[in-house]
Amino acid sequence: MASNKKTGWVFRNTLLASLALVLVLIGAATPAGVILSTARYTQDSVALLQPPPPEQGGTCISGFIIDRDGQPTGTGWIVKITSPDGKTTSGQAGTDGRFLFEQLAGGVWQIALEIPEGWQPFTPALFPVTLGGTGNVCANVRFQVEAQPAAGIGCIDGYQTNQLGQGLSAWTITAASLDSSEVFTTTTDLQGYFKFPGLVSGKWTVKQAQQAGWLAVSPAEVEVLVEGSASCQQVGFSSQAQFACVDVYKKDSSDGSGLAGWEISIKPADNGLTIADITDGTGWVRFSDLAPGAYTITERPQAGWQATTPITMTVQLAATGACELVILQNQPGTAVTQPEPVEEPQTLQVEQPKTREKPPAKPGCRAMYRVKAGDTLFRIAKRHEISMHRLLRYNPIPNPNLIYPRQLICIP
Repeated sequence: MASNKKTGWVFRNTLLASLALVLVLIGAATPAGVILSTARYTQDSVALLQPPPPEQGGTCISGFIIDRDGQPTGTGWIVKITSPDGKTTSGQAGTDGRFLFEQLAGGVWQIALEIPEGWQPFTPALFPVTLGGTGNVCANVRFQVEAQPAAGIGCIDGYQTNQLGQGLSAWTITAASLDSSEVFTTTTDLQGYFKFPGLVSGKWTVKQAQQAGWLAVSPAEVEVLVEGSASCQQVGFSSQAQFACVDVYKKDSSDGSGLAGWEISIKPADNGLTIADITDGTGWVRFSDLAPGAYTITERPQAGWQATTPITMTVQLAATGACELVILQNQPGTAVTQPEPVEEPQTLQVEQPKTREKPPAKPGCRAMYRVKAGDTLFRIAKRHEISMHRLLRYNPIPNPNLIYPRQLICIP
Protein backbone atom coordinates (compact mmCIF):
# COMPACT_ATOMS: atom_id res chain seq x y z
CA MET A 1 0.00 0.00 0.00
CA ALA A 2 1.21 3.54 -0.76
CA SER A 3 -0.36 6.67 0.79
CA ASN A 4 -0.08 10.45 0.67
CA LYS A 5 -1.59 12.30 3.63
CA LYS A 6 -1.48 15.63 1.82
CA THR A 7 -3.51 14.59 -1.17
CA GLY A 8 -5.47 11.96 0.77
CA TRP A 9 -5.19 8.95 -1.60
CA VAL A 10 -4.32 5.32 -1.13
CA PHE A 11 -3.28 2.92 -3.95
CA ARG A 12 -3.25 -0.86 -3.47
CA ASN A 13 -2.24 -3.88 -5.58
CA THR A 14 -4.72 -6.36 -4.12
CA LEU A 15 -8.50 -6.57 -4.21
CA LEU A 16 -10.17 -5.46 -0.97
CA ALA A 17 -13.34 -6.90 0.44
CA SER A 18 -14.97 -3.48 0.05
CA LEU A 19 -15.13 -3.88 -3.76
CA ALA A 20 -18.79 -4.80 -3.82
CA LEU A 21 -20.08 -3.20 -7.03
CA VAL A 22 -18.86 -3.59 -10.59
CA LEU A 23 -19.60 -0.83 -13.11
CA VAL A 24 -18.68 -0.88 -16.69
CA LEU A 25 -17.39 1.61 -19.25
CA ILE A 26 -19.51 1.36 -22.57
CA GLY A 27 -23.23 0.74 -22.92
CA ALA A 28 -24.80 -0.04 -19.52
CA ALA A 29 -23.94 -0.49 -15.85
CA THR A 30 -23.70 -3.84 -14.10
CA PRO A 31 -26.44 -4.52 -11.53
CA ALA A 32 -25.60 -3.34 -8.01
CA GLY A 33 -24.32 -6.00 -5.64
CA VAL A 34 -22.01 -7.80 -8.09
CA ILE A 35 -18.72 -8.62 -6.35
CA LEU A 36 -15.42 -8.47 -8.23
CA SER A 37 -14.12 -11.96 -8.90
CA THR A 38 -10.59 -13.22 -9.55
CA ALA A 39 -12.01 -15.52 -12.25
CA ARG A 40 -11.48 -14.80 -15.94
CA TYR A 41 -13.73 -12.01 -17.22
CA THR A 42 -15.91 -13.25 -20.06
CA GLN A 43 -16.38 -11.34 -23.29
CA ASP A 44 -20.01 -10.71 -22.30
CA SER A 45 -18.96 -9.11 -19.00
CA VAL A 46 -16.52 -6.72 -20.65
CA ALA A 47 -18.73 -5.73 -23.55
CA LEU A 48 -20.92 -3.26 -21.57
CA LEU A 49 -18.82 -0.48 -20.04
CA GLN A 50 -19.62 3.09 -18.86
CA PRO A 51 -18.67 5.58 -16.09
CA PRO A 52 -20.28 5.06 -12.66
CA PRO A 53 -23.54 6.97 -12.09
CA PRO A 54 -23.31 10.23 -10.06
CA GLU A 55 -22.55 9.76 -6.36
CA GLN A 56 -22.48 5.99 -6.72
CA GLY A 57 -19.18 6.00 -4.81
CA GLY A 58 -18.53 7.50 -1.40
CA THR A 59 -14.87 8.31 -0.74
CA CYS A 60 -12.96 5.89 -2.99
CA ILE A 61 -12.50 4.79 -6.61
CA SER A 62 -11.52 1.21 -7.46
CA GLY A 63 -11.28 -0.82 -10.63
CA PHE A 64 -9.13 -2.96 -12.91
CA ILE A 65 -7.55 -3.09 -16.36
CA ILE A 66 -8.12 -5.97 -18.80
CA ASP A 67 -7.50 -6.63 -22.46
CA ARG A 68 -10.08 -7.15 -25.17
CA ASP A 69 -10.35 -10.87 -24.34
CA GLY A 70 -11.01 -10.20 -20.64
CA GLN A 71 -7.51 -11.11 -19.41
CA PRO A 72 -5.27 -9.06 -17.05
CA THR A 73 -2.73 -7.00 -19.00
CA GLY A 74 0.18 -7.30 -16.54
CA THR A 75 2.13 -4.71 -14.59
CA GLY A 76 3.27 -1.21 -15.52
CA TRP A 77 -0.09 0.47 -16.11
CA ILE A 78 -0.45 3.98 -14.69
CA VAL A 79 -3.81 5.34 -13.55
CA LYS A 80 -4.31 9.06 -12.78
CA ILE A 81 -7.09 10.81 -10.89
CA THR A 82 -7.70 14.57 -10.88
CA SER A 83 -9.58 16.16 -7.97
CA PRO A 84 -12.37 18.75 -8.36
CA ASP A 85 -9.82 21.50 -7.61
CA GLY A 86 -7.46 20.31 -10.39
CA LYS A 87 -4.82 18.37 -8.42
CA THR A 88 -3.61 15.16 -10.12
CA THR A 89 -2.45 11.97 -8.37
CA SER A 90 -1.17 8.84 -10.10
CA GLY A 91 -0.39 5.25 -9.15
CA GLN A 92 0.56 1.95 -10.74
CA ALA A 93 -1.89 -0.96 -11.04
CA GLY A 94 -0.99 -4.28 -9.49
CA THR A 95 -0.01 -7.50 -11.24
CA ASP A 96 -3.68 -8.44 -11.56
CA GLY A 97 -4.51 -5.05 -13.14
CA ARG A 98 -6.42 -3.79 -10.08
CA PHE A 99 -6.20 -0.33 -8.50
CA LEU A 100 -7.78 1.54 -5.57
CA PHE A 101 -7.79 5.22 -4.57
CA GLU A 102 -9.16 6.01 -1.07
CA GLN A 103 -9.85 8.96 1.24
CA LEU A 104 -11.22 11.09 -1.58
CA ALA A 105 -13.40 14.16 -1.07
CA GLY A 106 -16.81 14.54 -2.62
CA GLY A 107 -17.24 16.06 -6.05
CA VAL A 108 -16.50 15.27 -9.69
CA TRP A 109 -13.15 13.50 -10.24
CA GLN A 110 -11.48 12.70 -13.57
CA ILE A 111 -9.90 9.25 -13.89
CA ALA A 112 -7.57 8.44 -16.77
CA LEU A 113 -5.46 5.51 -17.94
CA GLU A 114 -2.06 6.14 -19.50
CA ILE A 115 -1.79 4.07 -22.69
CA PRO A 116 1.74 2.72 -23.20
CA GLU A 117 3.34 2.17 -26.58
CA GLY A 118 2.01 -0.87 -28.42
CA TRP A 119 -1.48 -0.59 -26.90
CA GLN A 120 -4.66 1.28 -27.75
CA PRO A 121 -7.88 1.89 -25.75
CA PHE A 122 -10.80 -0.40 -26.50
CA THR A 123 -13.01 1.61 -24.10
CA PRO A 124 -12.61 5.32 -23.19
CA ALA A 125 -9.35 6.03 -21.37
CA LEU A 126 -10.74 9.13 -19.57
CA PHE A 127 -14.10 9.86 -17.92
CA PRO A 128 -15.59 11.62 -14.85
CA VAL A 129 -16.53 9.96 -11.56
CA THR A 130 -18.82 11.72 -9.06
CA LEU A 131 -18.28 10.91 -5.38
CA GLY A 132 -20.66 11.66 -2.52
CA GLY A 133 -17.88 12.23 0.01
CA THR A 134 -19.32 9.92 2.70
CA GLY A 135 -19.41 6.16 3.32
CA ASN A 136 -17.04 3.35 2.44
CA VAL A 137 -18.58 2.17 -0.86
CA CYS A 138 -16.23 2.73 -3.80
CA ALA A 139 -17.09 3.85 -7.30
CA ASN A 140 -15.93 0.95 -9.42
CA VAL A 141 -14.58 1.45 -12.94
CA ARG A 142 -13.02 -0.73 -15.59
CA PHE A 143 -10.61 0.01 -18.43
CA GLN A 144 -10.33 -2.27 -21.43
CA VAL A 145 -7.45 -2.09 -23.91
CA GLU A 146 -6.14 -3.99 -26.90
CA ALA A 147 -2.74 -4.49 -28.46
CA GLN A 148 -2.06 -2.45 -31.56
CA PRO A 149 -1.70 -4.67 -34.60
CA ALA A 150 1.79 -4.86 -36.04
CA ALA A 151 2.15 -2.93 -39.27
CA GLY A 152 1.00 -5.04 -42.17
CA ILE A 153 -0.29 -7.92 -39.99
CA GLY A 154 -3.90 -9.17 -40.07
CA CYS A 155 -5.92 -12.35 -39.62
CA ILE A 156 -8.64 -14.53 -41.16
CA ASP A 157 -11.31 -16.45 -39.26
CA GLY A 158 -14.66 -18.13 -39.93
CA TYR A 159 -16.84 -21.21 -39.54
CA GLN A 160 -17.28 -24.55 -41.29
CA THR A 161 -20.95 -25.61 -41.11
CA ASN A 162 -23.37 -28.11 -42.58
CA GLN A 163 -26.36 -27.13 -44.70
CA LEU A 164 -28.36 -26.47 -41.50
CA GLY A 165 -25.83 -23.98 -40.16
CA GLN A 166 -24.48 -26.38 -37.51
CA GLY A 167 -20.73 -26.23 -36.84
CA LEU A 168 -18.57 -29.09 -38.12
CA SER A 169 -15.54 -29.96 -36.02
CA ALA A 170 -12.17 -31.41 -37.11
CA TRP A 171 -12.40 -30.06 -40.68
CA THR A 172 -9.10 -29.02 -42.25
CA ILE A 173 -8.84 -25.41 -43.47
CA THR A 174 -5.82 -24.07 -45.39
CA ALA A 175 -4.69 -20.47 -46.00
CA ALA A 176 -2.11 -19.85 -48.75
CA SER A 177 -0.52 -16.53 -49.67
CA LEU A 178 -0.75 -15.48 -53.32
CA ASP A 179 2.21 -13.14 -52.82
CA SER A 180 4.62 -15.64 -51.24
CA SER A 181 5.03 -19.35 -50.56
CA GLU A 182 3.50 -19.18 -47.07
CA VAL A 183 0.86 -21.84 -46.36
CA PHE A 184 -0.91 -22.41 -43.03
CA THR A 185 -3.25 -25.22 -42.04
CA THR A 186 -5.62 -25.51 -39.09
CA THR A 187 -8.66 -27.56 -38.02
CA THR A 188 -12.05 -26.38 -36.82
CA ASP A 189 -13.00 -26.61 -33.15
CA LEU A 190 -16.18 -28.15 -31.69
CA GLN A 191 -18.25 -25.19 -32.93
CA GLY A 192 -16.72 -25.35 -36.41
CA TYR A 193 -14.62 -22.20 -35.80
CA PHE A 194 -11.15 -21.63 -37.27
CA LYS A 195 -8.66 -18.74 -37.19
CA PHE A 196 -5.41 -17.77 -38.92
CA PRO A 197 -3.71 -15.02 -36.84
CA GLY A 198 -0.58 -13.05 -37.74
CA LEU A 199 -0.95 -13.08 -41.52
CA VAL A 200 1.08 -10.70 -43.65
CA SER A 201 -1.02 -8.18 -45.56
CA GLY A 202 -1.86 -9.20 -49.11
CA LYS A 203 -4.00 -11.65 -51.06
CA TRP A 204 -4.66 -15.10 -49.57
CA THR A 205 -6.70 -18.09 -50.68
CA VAL A 206 -8.62 -19.95 -47.98
CA LYS A 207 -9.72 -23.50 -48.78
CA GLN A 208 -11.73 -26.19 -47.06
CA ALA A 209 -10.58 -29.80 -47.47
CA GLN A 210 -13.57 -31.81 -48.64
CA GLN A 211 -14.28 -35.01 -46.72
CA ALA A 212 -15.60 -38.24 -48.17
CA GLY A 213 -19.38 -38.34 -48.25
CA TRP A 214 -19.78 -34.54 -48.33
CA LEU A 215 -20.64 -32.03 -51.06
CA ALA A 216 -19.66 -28.35 -50.94
CA VAL A 217 -22.66 -26.01 -50.66
CA SER A 218 -20.54 -22.85 -50.72
CA PRO A 219 -17.40 -22.34 -52.83
CA ALA A 220 -14.67 -24.60 -51.46
CA GLU A 221 -12.00 -21.93 -52.02
CA VAL A 222 -12.18 -18.15 -51.66
CA GLU A 223 -9.73 -15.27 -52.12
CA VAL A 224 -9.32 -12.85 -49.21
CA LEU A 225 -7.50 -9.51 -49.02
CA VAL A 226 -5.75 -9.27 -45.62
CA GLU A 227 -5.01 -5.80 -44.29
CA GLY A 228 -3.17 -4.68 -41.17
CA SER A 229 -6.03 -4.63 -38.66
CA ALA A 230 -7.01 -6.11 -35.31
CA SER A 231 -10.29 -7.26 -36.90
CA CYS A 232 -10.15 -10.53 -38.82
CA GLN A 233 -11.41 -10.98 -42.37
CA GLN A 234 -14.28 -13.45 -42.05
CA VAL A 235 -14.81 -16.50 -44.29
CA GLY A 236 -17.61 -19.07 -44.18
CA PHE A 237 -17.76 -22.57 -45.65
CA SER A 238 -20.78 -24.87 -45.85
CA SER A 239 -21.00 -28.53 -46.87
CA GLN A 240 -23.82 -31.04 -47.13
CA ALA A 241 -23.56 -34.68 -46.13
CA GLN A 242 -24.47 -37.23 -48.79
CA PHE A 243 -25.17 -40.08 -46.38
CA ALA A 244 -26.83 -40.59 -43.02
CA CYS A 245 -25.72 -42.74 -40.10
CA VAL A 246 -27.07 -44.06 -36.81
CA ASP A 247 -25.37 -45.01 -33.54
CA VAL A 248 -27.10 -47.84 -31.67
CA TYR A 249 -26.33 -48.53 -28.02
CA LYS A 250 -27.41 -51.72 -26.30
CA LYS A 251 -27.70 -51.15 -22.53
CA ASP A 252 -28.62 -52.95 -19.34
CA SER A 253 -31.61 -50.94 -18.08
CA SER A 254 -30.85 -51.88 -14.47
CA ASP A 255 -27.51 -50.03 -14.32
CA GLY A 256 -27.05 -48.36 -17.74
CA SER A 257 -23.96 -50.40 -18.64
CA GLY A 258 -23.29 -51.38 -22.26
CA LEU A 259 -24.03 -54.91 -23.44
CA ALA A 260 -21.46 -56.43 -25.78
CA GLY A 261 -22.02 -59.19 -28.33
CA TRP A 262 -25.62 -58.36 -29.28
CA GLU A 263 -26.64 -58.63 -32.91
CA ILE A 264 -28.30 -55.46 -34.22
CA SER A 265 -29.70 -55.28 -37.75
CA ILE A 266 -30.96 -52.42 -39.91
CA LYS A 267 -32.93 -52.31 -43.16
CA PRO A 268 -34.79 -49.65 -45.16
CA ALA A 269 -38.36 -49.39 -43.88
CA ASP A 270 -39.79 -49.38 -47.39
CA ASN A 271 -37.99 -52.58 -48.42
CA GLY A 272 -34.36 -53.44 -48.91
CA LEU A 273 -31.47 -55.60 -47.78
CA THR A 274 -30.77 -56.15 -44.08
CA ILE A 275 -27.30 -55.40 -42.69
CA ALA A 276 -26.32 -56.85 -39.30
CA ASP A 277 -23.50 -56.04 -36.88
CA ILE A 278 -22.45 -56.91 -33.32
CA THR A 279 -22.17 -54.44 -30.42
CA ASP A 280 -18.68 -53.83 -29.05
CA GLY A 281 -17.54 -53.77 -25.41
CA THR A 282 -19.48 -50.55 -24.75
CA GLY A 283 -22.68 -51.88 -26.32
CA TRP A 284 -22.18 -49.66 -29.38
CA VAL A 285 -22.53 -50.31 -33.09
CA ARG A 286 -22.65 -47.78 -35.95
CA PHE A 287 -24.37 -48.08 -39.31
CA SER A 288 -23.00 -45.47 -41.72
CA ASP A 289 -23.07 -44.61 -45.43
CA LEU A 290 -26.88 -44.88 -45.42
CA ALA A 291 -29.17 -43.12 -47.87
CA PRO A 292 -31.44 -40.64 -46.02
CA GLY A 293 -34.85 -42.07 -45.21
CA ALA A 294 -36.75 -44.32 -42.80
CA TYR A 295 -35.04 -47.43 -41.40
CA THR A 296 -36.12 -50.31 -39.18
CA ILE A 297 -33.66 -51.29 -36.43
CA THR A 298 -34.02 -54.68 -34.75
CA GLU A 299 -32.15 -56.41 -31.94
CA ARG A 300 -31.82 -60.18 -31.82
CA PRO A 301 -33.12 -61.43 -28.40
CA GLN A 302 -30.76 -63.39 -26.17
CA ALA A 303 -31.60 -66.02 -23.60
CA GLY A 304 -31.75 -64.72 -20.04
CA TRP A 305 -32.64 -61.17 -21.03
CA GLN A 306 -35.96 -59.35 -21.25
CA ALA A 307 -36.43 -56.28 -23.46
CA THR A 308 -37.49 -53.08 -21.68
CA THR A 309 -37.64 -51.12 -24.94
CA PRO A 310 -39.18 -52.31 -28.23
CA ILE A 311 -36.91 -54.82 -29.98
CA THR A 312 -37.81 -53.21 -33.31
CA MET A 313 -38.15 -49.51 -33.97
CA THR A 314 -38.26 -47.23 -37.01
CA VAL A 315 -36.13 -44.09 -37.25
CA GLN A 316 -35.96 -41.30 -39.81
CA LEU A 317 -32.35 -40.61 -40.81
CA ALA A 318 -31.19 -37.34 -42.37
CA ALA A 319 -27.85 -36.50 -43.98
CA THR A 320 -26.62 -33.89 -41.49
CA GLY A 321 -23.13 -35.19 -40.77
CA ALA A 322 -24.18 -36.25 -37.26
CA CYS A 323 -25.35 -39.77 -36.41
CA GLU A 324 -28.85 -40.34 -35.06
CA LEU A 325 -28.83 -41.98 -31.61
CA VAL A 326 -30.88 -45.08 -30.77
CA ILE A 327 -30.80 -46.81 -27.36
CA LEU A 328 -32.10 -50.36 -26.91
CA GLN A 329 -32.39 -51.68 -23.36
CA ASN A 330 -32.79 -55.07 -21.69
CA GLN A 331 -32.80 -56.35 -18.15
CA PRO A 332 -31.87 -59.78 -16.76
CA GLY A 333 -34.89 -62.08 -16.90
CA THR A 334 -36.81 -64.37 -19.19
CA ALA A 335 -36.40 -63.34 -22.79
CA VAL A 336 -39.47 -63.16 -24.98
CA THR A 337 -39.20 -65.89 -27.59
CA GLN A 338 -39.16 -64.38 -31.04
CA PRO A 339 -39.33 -66.39 -34.25
CA GLU A 340 -36.17 -65.88 -36.27
CA PRO A 341 -37.06 -63.68 -39.26
CA VAL A 342 -36.54 -65.16 -42.68
CA GLU A 343 -36.24 -62.68 -45.50
CA GLU A 344 -36.49 -63.20 -49.19
CA PRO A 345 -33.42 -62.11 -51.15
CA GLN A 346 -33.80 -58.40 -51.87
CA THR A 347 -31.78 -55.63 -53.38
CA LEU A 348 -31.41 -52.18 -51.86
CA GLN A 349 -33.85 -49.97 -53.73
CA VAL A 350 -32.26 -46.55 -53.20
CA GLU A 351 -29.93 -45.47 -55.97
CA GLN A 352 -26.50 -44.64 -54.54
CA PRO A 353 -23.43 -42.81 -55.85
CA LYS A 354 -20.87 -45.00 -57.56
CA THR A 355 -18.44 -44.49 -54.67
CA ARG A 356 -20.73 -46.28 -52.22
CA GLU A 357 -20.10 -49.94 -51.44
CA LYS A 358 -23.24 -51.85 -52.40
CA PRO A 359 -23.88 -55.11 -50.49
CA PRO A 360 -24.46 -57.99 -52.91
CA ALA A 361 -27.88 -59.58 -52.85
CA LYS A 362 -27.27 -63.32 -52.58
CA PRO A 363 -30.05 -65.89 -52.81
CA GLY A 364 -30.92 -67.40 -49.45
CA CYS A 365 -29.25 -64.70 -47.31
CA ARG A 366 -31.07 -63.88 -44.09
CA ALA A 367 -28.83 -60.88 -43.55
CA MET A 368 -25.49 -59.45 -44.57
CA TYR A 369 -22.94 -59.25 -41.75
CA ARG A 370 -20.06 -56.74 -41.94
CA VAL A 371 -16.82 -58.23 -40.57
CA LYS A 372 -15.21 -56.45 -37.61
CA ALA A 373 -11.63 -56.61 -36.37
CA GLY A 374 -11.06 -59.88 -34.48
CA ASP A 375 -13.84 -61.80 -36.25
CA THR A 376 -13.32 -65.30 -37.66
CA LEU A 377 -15.69 -67.36 -39.78
CA PHE A 378 -15.98 -69.86 -36.95
CA ARG A 379 -17.09 -67.14 -34.51
CA ILE A 380 -19.50 -65.67 -37.02
CA ALA A 381 -21.06 -69.10 -37.67
CA LYS A 382 -21.33 -69.84 -33.95
CA ARG A 383 -22.83 -66.42 -33.19
CA HIS A 384 -25.53 -66.91 -35.81
CA GLU A 385 -26.11 -70.57 -34.84
CA ILE A 386 -25.22 -72.08 -38.21
CA SER A 387 -22.57 -74.58 -39.25
CA MET A 388 -19.26 -73.65 -40.85
CA HIS A 389 -20.15 -75.90 -43.79
CA ARG A 390 -23.36 -73.98 -44.46
CA LEU A 391 -21.67 -70.60 -44.01
CA LEU A 392 -18.94 -71.48 -46.52
CA ARG A 393 -21.50 -72.84 -48.98
CA TYR A 394 -23.06 -69.37 -49.20
CA ASN A 395 -19.70 -67.56 -48.97
CA PRO A 396 -17.13 -69.19 -51.33
CA ILE A 397 -14.08 -67.69 -49.61
CA PRO A 398 -10.75 -69.03 -51.02
CA ASN A 399 -9.05 -69.07 -47.61
CA PRO A 400 -11.53 -69.55 -44.72
CA ASN A 401 -8.80 -68.47 -42.30
CA LEU A 402 -8.41 -65.08 -43.97
CA ILE A 403 -11.20 -62.50 -43.81
CA TYR A 404 -11.00 -58.72 -43.62
CA PRO A 405 -12.71 -55.95 -41.60
CA ARG A 406 -15.80 -54.47 -43.38
CA GLN A 407 -16.04 -57.56 -45.61
CA LEU A 408 -19.69 -58.57 -46.10
CA ILE A 409 -20.69 -62.13 -45.16
CA CYS A 410 -23.98 -63.71 -46.19
CA ILE A 411 -25.87 -65.16 -43.21
CA PRO A 412 -28.12 -67.95 -44.60
